[in-house]
Order: sequence, then structure tokens, then C-alpha cells
Amino acid sequence: MPVVRAAVVQAAPVFLDRERSLAKALEWIARAAEAGARFVVFPEGFIAAHPVWYHFHAATSRESLRMARELVENAVPVPSPTTEALADAAARHRVYLVMGVCERHARNPGLLHNTQLFFGPDGALLGKHQKVMPTVGERLVHAPGFGDTLRTVPTEFGPVGGLICGEASNPLAVFAVAAQGARIIAVSWPNHFSKNEHGMRDVILMASRAMGYRTNAFVLSAAGTIGPEMRERLPSSAEDAEFLARPGVCGGSVIVDPHDRGPSRQRGDRPRGRRGDAAGGGPGSGRGHLRQAGARLRGPLQPPGGLPAPVVHGPAHPVRGSAAPAGCPGPDLAGRRGRPHGAAGRGGGRREGTVMQPVDRSDMLRALRAQLAIDPKRTAVVLVDAHRGHLDLAVATMPVAPEDAPGVREALARLVRGARAAGVMVVHVVMTHRRLPYPGAESMTNPFWRAVEAAKQSLIPGRRSTIAGHNLEGSPQTETLPELGPEPTDYVIRTKKRLSAFYGTDLEFLLRTHGVETVVLAGINTNTCVLCTAFDAFNRDLRVVVAQDAVASMYGEDLHAFGLQNVARCLGWVLPVDEILALLEAPVGSAKARD
Repeated sequence: MPVVRAAVVQAAPVFLDRERSLAKALEWIARAAEAGARFVVFPEGFIAAHPVWYHFHAATSRESLRMARELVENAVPVPSPTTEALADAAARHRVYLVMGVCERHARNPGLLHNTQLFFGPDGALLGKHQKVMPTVGERLVHAPGFGDTLRTVPTEFGPVGGLICGEASNPLAVFAVAAQGARIIAVSWPNHFSKNEHGMRDVILMASRAMGYRTNAFVLSAAGTIGPEMRERLPSSAEDAEFLARPGVCGGSVIVDPHDRGPSRQRGDRPRGRRGDAAGGGPGSGRGHLRQAGARLRGPLQPPGGLPAPVVHGPAHPVRGSAAPAGCPGPDLAGRRGRPHGAAGRGGGRREGTVMQPVDRSDMLRALRAQLAIDPKRTAVVLVDAHRGHLDLAVATMPVAPEDAPGVREALARLVRGARAAGVMVVHVVMTHRRLPYPGAESMTNPFWRAVEAAKQSLIPGRRSTIAGHNLEGSPQTETLPELGPEPTDYVIRTKKRLSAFYGTDLEFLLRTHGVETVVLAGINTNTCVLCTAFDAFNRDLRVVVAQDAVASMYGEDLHAFGLQNVARCLGWVLPVDEILALLEAPVGSAKARD
């Protein structure tokens, strides 16, 4: 049975200061690693603040508005230099890292989420969890999170889930991660509760122990503290200042072993000098603590009620903004680093009743990356169904997730601009169906698609779609995105009827005519049209590269991640757009091209 030493950080951020809070976080990561921790959890909103001022100031007061503006300015886009620094720290210290941040949407700078970011020991962003329903003052600044981020991420210690504050008392949220076989649940808590609520320490201890008992998982609860900047800015009265100065108002971090029948030890007001505790002031000082424990994982674990953990043959519930299977460059559009994932277990194969961990092929992927060089004169960028029918949410008949479309469109635009600048041919392949008297459209001659329509089902989880009405000839859905062109030097193929861009089209003839040896694939959907095109390119002895941040799947995050892993381990290379463009700019055979 594996044993992992875990640490929860109990500290205050540098209030509403992203850069200084990041520096403080990096210091605590290093201290935890030096103490032997392999798994490090931070409090809620550690970078750069949690909106606790609403406990003391009216929402429309000048002070509240000022702090809300500072929160937006200091929030963390994903990806950003802040996430890069966190990823580098996780890789440098070889730790799994769960960091609480106030996330700012990359394309909509006024949209904030209360988020946990999960990093692997190779520096990859394994996933993220956004608090599904903001509570108390959070509702004034945080948007509700997406339910598909309530997923576990694969690690070498088994699936790991995350919850934020009140979600620890939400039975459905707890069950969501437990049903995926979570062995560790990381819970991030704020700096303090309001004056009118139960004591935060009591709630943390009660909720954490109850969760461990119900889920049979280790619970790592990291609570924030009150720093000097907060003591200065938060109070609106002497009563508020007195409340913030009380011992026991903040903190309460705890690690719960579900198999331990003794009392759980909670972090108190002063350093206890226990083995594994880092030196520092008490919670009231704002200086912080580490609470550590060695957790012996027993398995296979089951979720509450004796239900078996889901049987997953392959990636264990990966998500965008979240989990990527091990051995595959991260599929997360919002925070991919382009590094191979290497956090999963060692085995493969089927074992009934357990959540399977993907095989770790990170060493192979690193070796293959060193072999890759791209000659722009013999390369084509093939955009597979990068049209309005998938990516323009105003008209799309089979849309990708709303949170994915802006990032994919931006990455596609960067890819085609860079490709044209490097003299690379760009080919737009657009699925187009004629209208027929019967069965109504060319798509309906396919028995599976016809069955989906007859059963009144949607191929998109949780959202409506239509196959019969998708990309009909002459419809707006068949138009290419305006930011992608086509330019006069591009080629457009509109005879695609099925999943592969090669099947029934003249794509192969076009590529051979231009002497193409490498195809860079991007578009929709990762696990169907992009993957089928990759298979057909591979079978034609073409070098296959997939732009990982310029693809997405409407079918679900698990299949998006599966598609990327299938390419990376079986067919070709999966790289972010910026790395592809760097290869196109580098002389063939140069150190830069092969580094």
C-alpha cells in the first residue's frame, strides 16, 4: 500500500496582491517539500484574496467597491505567468499541488470564479474545480462554476477530488467526487467566517471528519488565516477589529484519516512543535503553518453506500481545465503547459470494480518530442470543422461547451496567422450536407446518427443538438469563422460528409500535389473528426501533429482527453500552438527544432 506524506498550508495571502501572494505560496511549497510532503493543499482564494470584506462592509460602499476592483485586477487568468510559476514550483519540488485562486476568465476579464487548480509533479495542470454555487459575499463577485469541473484527477496515489468551503457540507457535491473513487479529497476553506455563523474551526472539523467517514477517503482541509493587511483594511468598526483579533476566529486546518478511530488533530492558535509542523506564528499572526501527516492508502476504496467505484477502462474522468490522462500532453484549454503528464499509476488492463489509472508514458513522449522537426515547406495546417456550426454559439447546431469556444477560437486564429507567416499551406475542411427528400439530409443515411435522432437524444451531454439540421448546404453553420479566413492562399474543401477529413474528399490529392509530409490538425471534435483524420493521415505515412489548445470536443471532457492521449501515444505528437509555431520558425534540424 502506497504511503504519501501530505501537507495543508494554513496561512494568509498578501491581501489583494497577486505577485506577493504568489511569492508567499512558492515559499510555502518549498517548505512543504523540504519537510517531505508529496501533496500540498492551500486555502480558498489564496491568490490573491477571498472576498471576506462583505462580512464588514455594505456591497455598494466605497470600500467594498474599491476592494472588488482590486480583486478583479489581482485575479488569476488560466493560463498566465502566475499559473506557469505554480507549475514550475510543482515540477521543481516534485509535488502534487492544489492551489486556491480567484480565477479571472481569459476572454471575459469581468468574470471571476472561485477555483482550485491541480498541478502534477511534472508541472502539468491536471485540472481545476470551480465552486459550483457561490455563497454569502462570494455571490457579489464570483460567477457560479461549471458542474463538469466537479471531477477527480488521476494521480499515482489514486483519484483526487477537490471541494471548496460549503461544498464540504453539500451531500451531492461530496457524493460526486466519492462516486469517482476519490482516495484523497482536498478541501479549501476561507480566512474566516462571519460574526453571525458557527465558528469556522468547529465547522471544518465536523465536516472533514464526516466526509472522511462517509467517503472512506483521506480529507485534507486547508484553512486560511488573517494577515496584517486584512486586519488593517477589513474592519468597519471597533467591534469588527475586536472580532478579527479573537483567537480561534481563523485557521482550523486538519488532515482526517478515515481509518483512524482516534480524535483528529486540528491546527490550533500556536505552533505545537509537532513533527511535520513548520516553524511560524499562530493563525492570528498571518505567518502560517504546515499541518502534515503520512497517509497510508488502502484499496480498493468504495464510495458511500457500498456502491462500487465506477469501472473506467482508460482515463479516469478527465476534464478540461482539469484532468488529463497520464502520459499525454495536457488537454486543458485553459491552462495547458504542453508537458506530458506523468502522474498516473503503473498498470493497465481491466480490473472490475476499480477506477483504472492511465499508463504513464511520459518518458516515451519526451523522447519522441526530441525527434520532432517540422519543415514548413512540406507542412499543411488542416482545420477540421472549425466552422460556425461548432464554434459560433449564436448559430451552432452542435456547439462545443460555452467556456471552451473562446479559447479554441483564439488558439485557431494564432495558429493560422503563424502558419501563413511561415509560408505554411492552410486547408479548411468543412462538413456540408445536402438536403434530401428522404431522409431529410445526407447525415441521416448513417444508421447511428439516424438512431440518435429517432431516440430524441443529444450527442452533447447536458445540451441540445441536432444531427439532421447540422451544417446543411447554404446554412450559416457551414461558414468558416471570420478570424480564420479563408485567405486567398488558403484552400477550402466542402465535400466532407463523415468523420475523417480524407474520406470522400480530395484532401489527400491536395497534400500530395504540394509535397506535404507533415499535417498539423486542429478543430472539432477531438475524439471523432480530428482523431479519424489523424488515423487516416497516419495510414498515409504523414507525420501527424495535433494542436492541443486548438481542439475541443462537444462529446464530453473524458472523450476529449481520450482523443489527445490516443494521438500522443499511438499516432503522432500533441503540442500547444505556441510550440508548433516555434518549430515552424526554427531551421529544420536545428537545436531549437529538436529541443
